[in-house]
Amino acid sequence: LIRGPHQGFNPGLIDPYLIGESRREDEPQGLLGGFDLNGDGHDDLALGVPSFGEGERAAAGAVAFYFGRPSADRRLTQVSCEADLEISGWDYFGLLGFAMAPLGDVDGDGCDEVALGLPGADDWSGRVHVLLGHGPNCARLDARVVTLDGDSITSAFGWSLIGGRDLDVDQTPDMVV
Repeated sequence: LIRGPHQGFNPGLIDPYLIGESRREDEPQGLLGGFDLNGDGHDDLALGVPSFGEGERAAAGAVAFYFGRPSADRRLTQVSCEADLEISGWDYFGLLGFAMAPLGDVDGDGCDEVALGLPGADDWSGRVHVLLGHGPNCARLDARVVTLDGDSITSAFGWSLIGGRDLDVDQTPDMVV
């Protein structure tokens, strides 16, 4: 993850496979920004790798979160090699991170929530994890997840996600699955 100006930077020199001991087939599929999970006033990023995993957890998926930070010197490029938070799936072909959406501050604590799709979970019934904002500026210090399950086999609940808009005009951001 590169921050700041990058004049003369050659992206071909960086290995983009960041989560754990990855293999080439563990290619990142999605990049999500525009949310502040830890409430520090800096935008955060999420990198989804739905093909991550092997054996009994093949393609369980994973999502790595990189928290935004202030730069000491705006003229320099900062590279973050380690994710601030990693979430790995446990469902065989669950595909965690296949779809991701910023939800905005759903619970009103000043920290944004993020939806993570697992469309292949539970024989393709699907699942959505809502990661609640957490940190010293939030209502909770530790990461917590609220889980929504699909209700019929092969519905692939979580295949596509949109969030952060107030669709029913109740002053709370909504999510569409």
